[in-house]
Parts: sequence; C-alpha cells; structure tokens
Amino acid sequence: MVNLSYDIFQSHFENPEYLSGEIEGRWGISTIEDRPEWPIFFFWVASDTGGVYNFKFDFTDYPNNAPTAVLWDLENKVVLPQDKRPQKTKRQNQVFKIWGRECNYLPCDRLAILGHTTWPQEHPELIWDNGKDTFIKYLMELYHILNP
Repeated sequence: MVNLSYDIFQSHFENPEYLSGEIEGRWGISTIEDRPEWPIFFFWVASDTGGVYNFKFDFTDYPNNAPTAVLWDLENKVVLPQDKRPQKTKRQNQVFKIWGRECNYLPCDRLAILGHTTWPQEHPELIWDNGKDTFIKYLMELYHILNP
C-alpha cells in the first residue's frame, strides 16, 4: 500500500535547502537503532555550543498539517529533561520549555498552535502553509533558535 504522506516527505529530502543544511552540518537524520514507524521520525539540529540536539517529529497527515516535534533523549527514549535543554537565550527558554504539551513552543508546530489564536497575526512567517511548507521550515527555525 502506498503512503502518499511518506512519499511526499521523502521527496523533500531532495530539496536544495535541506541538502545544503545537511552538507553544512546544520541538521541531519538522527542515528537510532530501532527506527520507529512512520509518521515518527528523528532529526538532529546543530547548536552554536558545538553539539547537536535531537528532535522527535510526528508527521501525522503531513504536509496537510504541520509536524510537531519535541527535544528528545535518544539514549533513554524520553523527552529531554528541562535541565538538559538549551537555555542560553530568552528565545531558547521560551521555545524549549516544558509547558504541558509534548512539543516545542512554536507557531509552526501542529500542537503548539492550538489555542493560540493571535499567533497567525503575530508570527505570520511561522504559520504552516500546507500549500508550500515542508519540514525544512521547522528545521530552519530550530537551527536559528539554537544558533542565535
């Protein structure tokens, strides 16, 4: 059976923006032993601290709906504890806080946008547009936050 959502997702790896980010070491696919089934996928994003952070993405109904993601501890297979999250800047503290939903506090996140009726007016550039956006939008935002 063909999974159109997965096929579309796979085609986005050929996007020059994704490829250049991967080649330049800004992001990539996390190496894990037990690869979960679609729509779960793991990416790492580089930080200006010299390390990387792993993110667990849920691509349910992608690209019709935005993905949702959370900082992830690959070794322990759990959400990354607050004391291990990036906290260098005010923006990092806002986005990566533990706040009740297992996701990053971003307007481009499918779970975070729920209930935030003013975000489309306040952050129009970060709102998911299913006609043109790909997961690369989310990766780029994470990279900018981790590399102020």
